[in-house]
Amino acid sequence: MKVHAYSSALRRTKWYEYAIRFLFDGIITAITGLIAKKFGPQVGGLFLAFPAIFPATATLLEKHEN
Repeated sequence: MKVHAYSSALRRTKWYEYAIRFLFDGIITAITGLIAKKFGPQVGGLFLAFPAIFPATATLLEKHEN
């Protein structure tokens, strides 16, 4: 299995899409901090993976639907 990286995808992405993603990830990280404070770092760590996993999952679902 080969992995391909296309730099053209970076040029097609708009600046505000990066800003939205940055904001969304920051909000999730802050919420994760509150969860970790209340329930402990083990539970908080599970939620900290969400910003990394969600975009990849959403992309795969979108490709599957099309």
